[in-house]
Amino acid sequence: MEAAAAALSETGCAPLLLSWGTRALYLGPSLRLSAHRNAVAVLALALDAPFELALDARRPQTGQRRCSAVLIEPNRLHQIRAGAGDCAFIYLDPFSSELKALRARCAEQHADACFALAGEDALRTALRHLPRSAAAWADETTHAQHLAPLQAALLGEAVQPALGDARVRQLVTRLHARPEDTRDLAGWAAALGVSESRLQHLVKQETGLPFRRLRLWMRLRAAVLAANGRAAGRADADLTRAALDAGLAGSAHLSAAFREMFGMSPTALLALSPVVVQIDPQSESTRTALPPLQCNPHAQAGR
Repeated sequence: MEAAAAALSETGCAPLLLSWGTRALYLGPSLRLSAHRNAVAVLALALDAPFELALDARRPQTGQRRCSAVLIEPNRLHQIRAGAGDCAFIYLDPFSSELKALRARCAEQHADACFALAGEDALRTALRHLPRSAAAWADETTHAQHLAPLQAALLGEAVQPALGDARVRQLVTRLHARPEDTRDLAGWAAALGVSESRLQHLVKQETGLPFRRLRLWMRLRAAVLAANGRAAGRADADLTRAALDAGLAGSAHLSAAFREMFGMSPTALLALSPVVVQIDPQSESTRTALPPLQCNPHAQAGR
């Protein structure tokens, strides 16, 4: 936390915690993160000084790679030792056009991570131009204008990707809209008209994650955004309410799962007093009146 505070004073800007659609962004001072596994792919980008990536996070001293950008695949254990100044972590929906575009633009691709990203400079420029004050995001009519350069830099010259399995897409959409939904995998399988084992296979195939970890990602994201960067002195009470509302067992569950997935505690993140911005294409009215789940047993038979 001392390193983060020092970096904050150097940049003079509050961290930005931005959620738009099913994506999320942290932009701010580098943090001392422990080894962890993100539930979705994450693009780590150094804005000022390169960072060290532990290729074997279980033994970080045995092999590190110095780089300024890396795309880390879902559920891969890793550790980043960031340098001075600002860095960005962009968390991407497994179905997003941006994720597929970024993979395609990496000249060096491995099972765990991709390197040598074309267009790094355009991304840094777009990130540096994102407003980092609550007042700048207060007018919703300017959100698209703020995000357009970042979206363009993420996509590059990408073509529209294939859609993937419609049932998994519906599942991801529902978990994003209502992470507190108590249905287990069997319940979702019944609603989608597919066997539990088949849905389990499809979710892992399409997203790279088991169902429970995908749901946990949605719940952690919702809980931290709901806490909304309130004062550190009230963080425990705020996190308890936010955790329960997101479908978690309480603040202890949230803190343990968040640390395992992001390499730090949610209290430590919120203690930085980030500017929290949530841009959701679904209004509250649509969240409470989602269309019924669609299944086509004839078209999907045997899948």
